[in-house]
Amino acid sequence: MNTAEHQLIEKILQLPPTRLAEVTDFVDFLRSREADHSLTQAAANTSTASFAAVWDNDDATTGRLALLKPHPGVINGKADELAQLSWEQDWKPSL
Repeated sequence: MNTAEHQLIEKILQLPPTRLAEVTDFVDFLRSREADHSLTQAAANTSTASFAAVWDNDDATTGRLALLKPHPGVINGKADELAQLSWEQDWKPSL
């Protein structure tokens, strides 16, 4: 064990028994959150290959997707361009 691990164990050993349950719950929470994050990452990594054909398809803008009609109030555009908009001035939804 490294120094940080030893220091953490020493701090835990100095806690009253009533606080040990809280430490256990907190550690369980952190482990669960880490497992959830790992699962999300794995799902994202798996789906990347599946969607690559769609994302990299140059025909998407001239094929069937181009036939879709825009819906009023829907924001369309490239993310980096949309991020640069002055929303108060540029977005005028039709009500």
